[in-house]
Amino acid sequence: MPESPLASSPDHIVKAPVKRPPHVEITWPQAGLLTLILLLSLFLRTWNLSKEGSGNAYYFAAVKSMLHSPSNFFFGAFDPLGIVTVDKPPMSLWLQGFSAWIFGFSTVSVMLPQALLGVFNVYLTFLIIRQGWSARSALIAAFAVSIMPIAVAMDRLNMPDTLLLTTTLISAHYLLKSCRSGSVLELAASLAFLGFGFTTKMLAAWVVLPAWFIVWWKATPVTGSKKFGQTAIAGIVLLATSLAWAVAFDLTPPSKRPYAGGSNQNSMMQLTVGYNGLSRIFGRMGGGPPGGRPSGAGPDRKDSTKKDFQTKPDRKNAQPKGEDFAGGPPPMGRGGPPGMGRGGPMAFFSAGPIGPWRLIWPSMAGLAFWLTPFALLGLPNWRMIKLPNLDKAQAIHALFAGWFIMWALVMCFSGGIMHPYYSIMISPAMAALAGISMDRILTDGFPQGRRGKQFLGFALIWQMISIAYSPEWRLWLIPSISLLILLPYIYSQKTEPDSARHRRLLYLTLSGFFIAPFFWSLTPTFGQYAGFMPAADPSFIYNRNKAPATLPGASLSFDNRQRLFIYLKKNKPGSKILMAMSAAPEAAPFIINFDDSIIAVGGFHGHDPIFTESDLLEMVKKGELKYAMSSPRGRGGRGGRPGGGGPPGMPGNNALSKIIETHGTLVDPKAWFIADPKPAEIDPDMPDFMREMMNQPPALYSLGSEPVAKKADAPVANPVEPKS
Repeated sequence: MPESPLASSPDHIVKAPVKRPPHVEITWPQAGLLTLILLLSLFLRTWNLSKEGSGNAYYFAAVKSMLHSPSNFFFGAFDPLGIVTVDKPPMSLWLQGFSAWIFGFSTVSVMLPQALLGVFNVYLTFLIIRQGWSARSALIAAFAVSIMPIAVAMDRLNMPDTLLLTTTLISAHYLLKSCRSGSVLELAASLAFLGFGFTTKMLAAWVVLPAWFIVWWKATPVTGSKKFGQTAIAGIVLLATSLAWAVAFDLTPPSKRPYAGGSNQNSMMQLTVGYNGLSRIFGRMGGGPPGGRPSGAGPDRKDSTKKDFQTKPDRKNAQPKGEDFAGGPPPMGRGGPPGMGRGGPMAFFSAGPIGPWRLIWPSMAGLAFWLTPFALLGLPNWRMIKLPNLDKAQAIHALFAGWFIMWALVMCFSGGIMHPYYSIMISPAMAALAGISMDRILTDGFPQGRRGKQFLGFALIWQMISIAYSPEWRLWLIPSISLLILLPYIYSQKTEPDSARHRRLLYLTLSGFFIAPFFWSLTPTFGQYAGFMPAADPSFIYNRNKAPATLPGASLSFDNRQRLFIYLKKNKPGSKILMAMSAAPEAAPFIINFDDSIIAVGGFHGHDPIFTESDLLEMVKKGELKYAMSSPRGRGGRGGRPGGGGPPGMPGNNALSKIIETHGTLVDPKAWFIADPKPAEIDPDMPDFMREMMNQPPALYSLGSEPVAKKADAPVANPVEPKS
């Protein structure tokens, strides 16, 4: 990271404020401003929360499945039968499930815990900074977090990252308390909350560990062998709290728990190191292709882990049409489905090429990095690390600087899976450093001479680049913000540095840098977008189609899912499983809407080796499995069969594909499918695989115990045309 301009100037070193007694309480004006910030945070995160539908349908379906049994709840099962888990630890799902258990399963009950945690994160940011820096620094940082676009988007959805951020902030709070008191209990509490973060999103919780260790080692009053002893105790607490659930999972006999989704060895420890560990950094998938049937998977699973289901083929079993959580086909408009943003339909799936330019990449720039120049300006002088002991303010400063640097390195240089929404984890650190540097500017002014002008130009250009990616707002927002920033700054240079007028002009100048992120933060609250990929973009406001977008696998409308559900209930006598699908994104809408024995035989990606071909064949022969659905994937399978299904770009489930190929008979779509009389317009720039998926429905197959006769290559039956 480049060295802070403030840090390189002897006259503008970012120093700790004048020390104040720790018992001094916040003043009433400060409390009023904090209250307004928290109310703004609450409004942005809860207004019209029900519009988010199922959010991330994968996790939403899991919450509903977890309510079926204590086993499903503890292990984080994706499906009601407890066949496979989600590919993350379930701590965030526990909170959502507990809320749904109390208030009933709905969009608001599942999303509300996330929104409240988001407001709490704003308060924690203020609380931590206030312990050693001015209230103004803390208020600026809290306001920055409250309107951080990715924080607003994430806190409105059912993703685990909000809770991960909460556990990290609480850990930072206790670590700093330990640095002041030398208490091993407070140090253990800090590391325990990092461990809880591990049970939320695995190794992502440990990214900040190097910064935590350096700050504690330099700031704690403990010395000598006692310091090493406390370090050892903290390490034991970290490992115990991090691995407790994963070890409990792996020690449970496989026949008494779900399969570990995302792994190829039915192991949470393997998932920790693989898919949720090394693959995030080096690009190696931890799941991998099927490598043999794990012990305990398949039909020998004990019946005690399954649930009996009603068999009334009645519309009463289906959810009302008005409660279509999962939505219909992704609505198409200019530039692809809403929520995919600029640069093509898949823009918000990718953080761009490896390198520091990721922070200004189109899919990243508008999410969390508006104040990056001020964060860089607020980095402490590196000479501070060489001090024998860090005081309270220096420890806070160093902690947020280390947090910022560690997550910036991970985001810029990870060669594996890197979604733009991971940027929520850098937001409090960036806000804290920006708050510190802005507070210093309001006290001492911008750096003198050419350096101050260069910094202001750099900060302004940085924001203009981010705004320029938006064709909806750039024509009016760029000139407006430029004037609101430059005019007060120019006039401030003509006033006395210590005058009240000079300070007011500085306030106006710095306030201009919050306008764009504030507007961006409104887009998740008031716009329509794909909730399964948290993002913020002005295009969401201009989406004329009000139906929420969904994962590509969930391409059936609610009406057709309802027709299919009723058809299956009438035609599956004696079958324990209503329908098998390859991947979780395909099965999630059915679990959400109809709450029945739908299974995803390949987990999230469609390639978890939960069942082998012989397992599925045995289930078919026993009458446990009668129907399977194969979603269109583009460039499909043999004989007109589209293959194993699953999200585009991910391997299909070969075992299910082979069973469909050899034992499946295509069910006439006329029995359950009616084409939309007003199909959504498909953008000409949409990738071919998504275009093909939108042009044909999934195919339903009836599975028999005897192989079906081989047929010549033939297309899947045409969808039923709507009646005129």
